Amino acid sequence: MKNYTIKPVIFNKKALSMLMLIFAIVGSSFAQVQVPFTQRTSQYTPSKVIYNVKGDFTLIGNSNLTLDSYNVNYNNSNRTMEFVDVDNDSSTENSSSATLTFSTENGANPDCSNIIYAGLYWTGRGDDDDLTNLQKRTIKLKGPNDSSYQTLVANQNDIRYPGNNGMYAGYIEVTDQVRSNGLGEYFVADIAVSEGNGGSTGYYGGWGMIVVYENSKMNWRDVTVFDGYAYVQGNTTTNYELPVSGFNAVQSGPVNIKLGLMAGEGDRGISGDYFEIIEADEVNNPNPNNNDWVDLSHSGNSTSNFFNSSIQTGGNARNPNLVNNTGLDISMFDLDNSDKSLIDNSQTSTKFRYGSTQDTYIIFSMAMSVDAYIPESEGVLSNTTINGSAPTPGMQVLPGDEIEYKVEIKNKGTEPIIDARLVIPIPFTSEFIPGSIVQNAYLPAFAAGTPYYDPNEGATGSIVWDINFLPLFPADIDLLLADLSFKLKATEDCSVLVNANCEPKIVILGGYISGTGMISGTDYSLPLIQGYQQEGNCQGEPNTDPIEINIDAQDYINDNCTGVTVERDFFYCSFEGNSIPVSEIEAEFPPGSRFYDSYPVTGSTTEYTSTNPFPATLGTTTYYAIPPGDPSCHYIFTIATSSVTTTPSANDEVYCLNETATPLTAQTTDPNYILLFYPDNNPNTVGQTSLIPDTSVAGTFTYYVSEGPNEMCVNSERTPLTVTVYNAISITLEELVHSSCSDSNDGSINISVSGGTGNYTYDWDNNGSEDPDTDSQDLTNLDNGTYTVIVSDENSNCSATATFNVNLIDTTAPTISAPDDIVVEGCSTSDIQNGNLTALPFSSSTATITEAQFLAEGGTFTEDNVDSITYIDVATGSCPIKVSRTYTITDICGQQATDVQVIDINDTTDPVLTIPATANVECGNSIDPSQTGNATATDSCGSVTVTYSDSVAAGS
Repeated sequence: MKNYTIKPVIFNKKALSMLMLIFAIVGSSFAQVQVPFTQRTSQYTPSKVIYNVKGDFTLIGNSNLTLDSYNVNYNNSNRTMEFVDVDNDSSTENSSSATLTFSTENGANPDCSNIIYAGLYWTGRGDDDDLTNLQKRTIKLKGPNDSSYQTLVANQNDIRYPGNNGMYAGYIEVTDQVRSNGLGEYFVADIAVSEGNGGSTGYYGGWGMIVVYENSKMNWRDVTVFDGYAYVQGNTTTNYELPVSGFNAVQSGPVNIKLGLMAGEGDRGISGDYFEIIEADEVNNPNPNNNDWVDLSHSGNSTSNFFNSSIQTGGNARNPNLVNNTGLDISMFDLDNSDKSLIDNSQTSTKFRYGSTQDTYIIFSMAMSVDAYIPESEGVLSNTTINGSAPTPGMQVLPGDEIEYKVEIKNKGTEPIIDARLVIPIPFTSEFIPGSIVQNAYLPAFAAGTPYYDPNEGATGSIVWDINFLPLFPADIDLLLADLSFKLKATEDCSVLVNANCEPKIVILGGYISGTGMISGTDYSLPLIQGYQQEGNCQGEPNTDPIEINIDAQDYINDNCTGVTVERDFFYCSFEGNSIPVSEIEAEFPPGSRFYDSYPVTGSTTEYTSTNPFPATLGTTTYYAIPPGDPSCHYIFTIATSSVTTTPSANDEVYCLNETATPLTAQTTDPNYILLFYPDNNPNTVGQTSLIPDTSVAGTFTYYVSEGPNEMCVNSERTPLTVTVYNAISITLEELVHSSCSDSNDGSINISVSGGTGNYTYDWDNNGSEDPDTDSQDLTNLDNGTYTVIVSDENSNCSATATFNVNLIDTTAPTISAPDDIVVEGCSTSDIQNGNLTALPFSSSTATITEAQFLAEGGTFTEDNVDSITYIDVATGSCPIKVSRTYTITDICGQQATDVQVIDINDTTDPVLTIPATANVECGNSIDPSQTGNATATDSCGSVTVTYSDSVAAGS
């Protein structure tokens, strides 16, 4: 069993989960499915795979080959066939017609319906000896307003030529032609088929056209169109499944379903072919039973002979109107889903199955519509001013003129809308004027962000407004909720204006509002309209035509565009797959442009599409782009493809772990070439003009570099460039020996080093000076000090620094004996030197003396490496004063010893007393010393106090 799954680009990016449409075919034989079925989209909306419309699809078609002796029950096998030719045009070999009509549902006026998409299919079988694939790809179409046929040529891949057993199928979009012709009789002529007897398979040929349309009075539907090519071999019991998902069936009430199918070579007289749908309650069953499938049929066939050469298209007029269309099946019919057993309310997927037990046929197109529900916002786009003045009908603008537009927003649905988004693509013939966006919200419930211009949204940028909440007012659905205005400037780009084949005009196409129903959770996307028709039979219908404003550019071209060519040049080189995708260049042209290898388009012209890319042919090739809506308009462009065979030279690089790296370098073979660097040799890896290698992980890494004239053209063969990242250098101290006081040069430092490449150099310094200036790994005969080493790797930029301290080591303290204690005559500490018993003055703070001074005092010590001898005095008492003198000896290694000398300072000398001379005093007079004279006294330790006492001698 083989599965094909196609994942398309969805129009509403916020609705991926709901609007992704997957169309797959599951069969018992891979060879039967030659072209996988995929969703068919319009050139105007290439990403829209489900049409959410108030409207429907219709299917018309007819046969261009019939029996020379018509019989309603004859097969075409082994019978003579002849052309159908009804157009009374001698230039055509075969022709048939069918009339395009639209529904009148809910009183809809078909003339007021808007055509969204039209696709023309044709199929046939003839004598392959006489019919080329180009003939099979070519067809003629004439609408009711056309005076002559238009020749159309399908792309080589649309759909399959020559087909299995000669049964081919073709397709081309004809939206423009059907829009310009509208309703009425369409003729298709010169389908590549043969007259005569086609043998056991037989000849057949005919065409069908699917048209998707909208009308505001009709019900909402989700419409999908698919095509591919499946060959069902007869006389084998085979069946195939066609899963379809992404639609949103209406949430309540009836669910109407309509199918459209096209097939070839289904015989009227051979039964066994069928087409079925899975029951709604079994849609998610991966292995349903046969009785879970419901056989389908319409009024022109049966469940056991579904593909029976019938055309059932709703009763529209056909010429000829045959019952037996000898190998051509075109059917459009409603499914009986009155009990919702096939598709239920809110269902989003289903599956079809078709097969055969006898008949051989091909199936190549299918369409489906289902009653749906979507929220319904409205965005009305209008042109409000040109250069500040109100526009008038037919008014033109000049290059550089300013045009103001406005979008008015309403909610005409049945529920509020969340996560809405207004997108307005900017036409390529204009420029957005920065700062010109003005928004207004008229109700507090309306919630939105600030609108902005996004240059990356769409081919030429878009105005975007993210609306968080769009409220609903059921009592007045015409209530204006918000509006947004902006300005564009008519292009002054000469490359656009000088194209004489395309009249310059500003046309806004593709604007829309998308969002999600707050209650239903249904995602939707609706295009902007330009208001409503004000008169005529279609009064009140939405006006979906774009606003077109012509640019009068001739004077500007004469003054500013001399020498400017309309031709555009694209340069590529060695493109993957030897082809250049259309997506590479389509942004440079109007949205929806189609690309060809010649102009005017003829039967031999090749169209390039997403499935048929440009060939990457060496040299320069001219191509043509035709914008939508105007076949007479075209742009000329060239694609130049070249190849680069040279490779640059590059040098390997080395780094240390976590080292700051610089961009990789290489040398081009041509000074005009650029370099692209790659982290690997994967051909899908995008090159970088500058690449800084990662140094966070150690190891050897291979980068690559290529060269070429520009980033789009470099040699696919890349030059390898090795980047080695070494582990960081690590310095380990193995042994450190400090110097001793007895020998200050007996220290040493022994280190080990790891990391880098191993080719090390050493640079030592001692206390910041190059001493020793050595390049050895280890050091000996060191004095005490701070030693710093810088280890460098000569083969890389790796380096490391380490610092070590070599200290002096001494564990033996000196010995000291203080001088003998002494007694000094005196009265204060300043008298300590009296008597010359010590030469050292009193010092209450540490005082340093020499070894000689200490020895002269009478002290002794034992130490060869004296660093200092100090003393300090501490006095206590007053008379006598006791001084404790502490001597400290310190060697050069900091070892110390102390001893104390006691010095007593005492006054042992009596004062000297001098008394006055003897005095005689008359009796009765005073004998006070003031009358008789005072005694005086002196003392070396200071003042003395003299006292006296009187005594009376006996007998006086």
